[in-house]
Amino acid sequence: MKAFVDRHPELAGKIVIPQIARPFETTRADVKRIAGKYLLAVQDAGKIYRHIARAKGEANFITEVSMDETDSPQTPPELLVILAALADEKIPSRPSPRIHRPLQQRRGLRRRFEAVRTGIQR
Repeated sequence: MKAFVDRHPELAGKIVIPQIARPFETTRADVKRIAGKYLLAVQDAGKIYRHIARAKGEANFITEVSMDETDSPQTPPELLVILAALADEKIPSRPSPRIHRPLQQRRGLRRRFEAVRTGIQR
């Protein structure tokens, strides 16, 4: 874990990401805690990826690492740590096709989500 944190000093400090409303701050302790939660799973995904790549050839399959079947969604700092760990494992990543929905469709989804969230809070 310490080696991962040492290899990624860019994950600690003030992080500004375009299209995210507010910058966020992370500490080395935050990065270590997040890595403790996800690093082993990503390393296992790397082993699986390399096994499939050897058997099929890297260009003959599309990698999908799913992290969305959890009790709560990942935070931006968690996603950054996960992406850094995936890069360390040399697992190719690409945005989910769901991200590329037309803007009107994303706005509609956001309105439905807000309606559901508001209904749950009542």
